[in-house]
Amino acid sequence: MVAFDAQNLLAREDLIDFGALERSMLAVWIADLDRARRGLGRLIRRLREVAGYGAVEAARQGDEPSAPS
Repeated sequence: MVAFDAQNLLAREDLIDFGALERSMLAVWIADLDRARRGLGRLIRRLREVAGYGAVEAARQGDEPSAPS
């Protein structure tokens, strides 16, 4: 089995023939991307806390990072 590499997958998304992939590999990628998404959400929330964003400000901003005003 090929090791999962989210950055490589994103960089080559337009080159991947997703229809040719085995369902088991798709399941692995989906699970890994879901874990990474949750981890990134936690990281973004923590970075906003450190940067001084309030909970209301962070909720309004969504998951897109931006500089504090």
